Amino acid sequence: MSGPAAGVQLASLVRGAQLGKGGQGTVWAVQKRLINGEWPVVYKEYDGKSRSELRADVLERMVAFLPRQADGTARWLGEHTAWPAALVRQGNDVHGFLMRQIPEHYFRVLTTSPERRTSGFEFLLNKDAYLRKVVGISFTPRQRFQLLLDLAGKLDRLHGLGVVVGDLSPKNLLFSLQGSPSCFLIDCDAMVLGGQWALKPVQTPGWSLPGAEEPTTRAGDVYKFGLLAARLFIGDQVGSDVNILRSADRAVGQLAERSLAAVPGQRPALADWLGPLRSAVSTAPATLARPAPATPTPTVVNSPAWTPPPRRTVPTAQTANAVTATAGTPAQTPAPARTPNPARTPAPARSGAVPPRRPPAARPKKSYGWVFVLVALLVIGVALGSKLLDNARGEDGSEDPGSGATQTREEQAQTLESLLTENDGNRGSVSESVVRVMGCPGGSELEAAKGVFDDAAGNRDRLVGALEEAGLDQLPDGLTADLLAGWKSSAEADRAYSRLATDMADGCTTSRVTSADAWADADRANVQATRAKKDFVAAWNPLAEEYGLRTLSWDEV
Repeated sequence: MSGPAAGVQLASLVRGAQLGKGGQGTVWAVQKRLINGEWPVVYKEYDGKSRSELRADVLERMVAFLPRQADGTARWLGEHTAWPAALVRQGNDVHGFLMRQIPEHYFRVLTTSPERRTSGFEFLLNKDAYLRKVVGISFTPRQRFQLLLDLAGKLDRLHGLGVVVGDLSPKNLLFSLQGSPSCFLIDCDAMVLGGQWALKPVQTPGWSLPGAEEPTTRAGDVYKFGLLAARLFIGDQVGSDVNILRSADRAVGQLAERSLAAVPGQRPALADWLGPLRSAVSTAPATLARPAPATPTPTVVNSPAWTPPPRRTVPTAQTANAVTATAGTPAQTPAPARTPNPARTPAPARSGAVPPRRPPAARPKKSYGWVFVLVALLVIGVALGSKLLDNARGEDGSEDPGSGATQTREEQAQTLESLLTENDGNRGSVSESVVRVMGCPGGSELEAAKGVFDDAAGNRDRLVGALEEAGLDQLPDGLTADLLAGWKSSAEADRAYSRLATDMADGCTTSRVTSADAWADADRANVQATRAKKDFVAAWNPLAEEYGLRTLSWDEV
């Protein structure tokens, strides 16, 4: 991936429409420019106050950070974040930066307005009725777990690169439910890189860390991720109750509870979430278990008047503090602020629960016939219930698992796509490091290359384990077997390259590299991996097209 220029002069930009305006400045469409030769560009122009507070040297390091990454990592950042790509200067003064436009599938139109909006996570933090009537979606427990899995994987990878989000909140996260649910991170200039920030970190109201904890650490991101997980299942902008999440998946609920610990050192790492979330995706219930409303005990009242309980008031939506970059037409707007639940109409007044009786004129004769009818019905009900229970059990007395926890063919394809997405960037990083080793660099460069190979092998081993546990029995025969063979062979090649880097530390020439046993081992493993991956994509791409998922070339697997 080619790196951006160190800076662009403001006068050279051809501005398009104003796309948004917020607390830090204005976002403009930019014409006649592309990032990486493919992504449309927007310009975030800081206002005077933000420019006076900006640490331009840190923002410049963020811009330089992107092209210094391995091709696979740089592309991954470009595909999943609005990372700063080039400084915009007027003379020597930094006025803002260029970044990619938000991808099209992270926009939506609400049922209440024709206006096109970014799909902020705040829309998802509402009750199911609001999601159906206003957002126009049916948000299943499995999709909630899939979004959390996608976000946890991305945050874990950012943490591995030395990046902390800091202000992790619904206003900085976009979602898409097309194909496999995914998220996109914006306001990246407010993130923390290597412990340094370009603009002083702020925290969205309602998403602050406990006590005086600063939003500049991985542990802080974990806390806010746990809060997001709880609220995604509560269906509300506030609260931290994990009971509904725990009822959907016990292990994930326990992780959320640990993540909300007041002491940072007691929180799990984001990597600890990945395995339980994968399992939760596979076993997600069809619906969420909402707590049943309490049933009041009827009492005789003297007054027929009844006053409904006060309606809960949702906190006022907060104005977004940072500008959202948008794509497409001038009609687009930045991501909306937190969206409250729609107001509910209180129930009409009613009379007392049990109105006072008037004494009858004559006391009727008691009849006990209804007692015998009730007893007969109870006996029949017990017999039928016993029969139904027997039918619901297998011959060994075990419960029939039913269809609730079984993934459909489409859902299994989405699960597989999420694993393929996690693999993004592995191949690019390895290829670049192989070229580096062939150039016989110094000892530190060889050690760095060895680290890339070891990490890639570990990542592939982890994906192999996840794929083996996924139980994708609804997919075409041989599909997962080919992918397993491809990833296992790639991991073998990665380990061979790691041995090669170690062997070259005591003396390196290009001919010695290509004649080494480790080189030959890697070559054999690569041939096997290529064959298996070509077989895999031949079966995967028709399936992906059928369900609107991402198609691949063999060298992207």
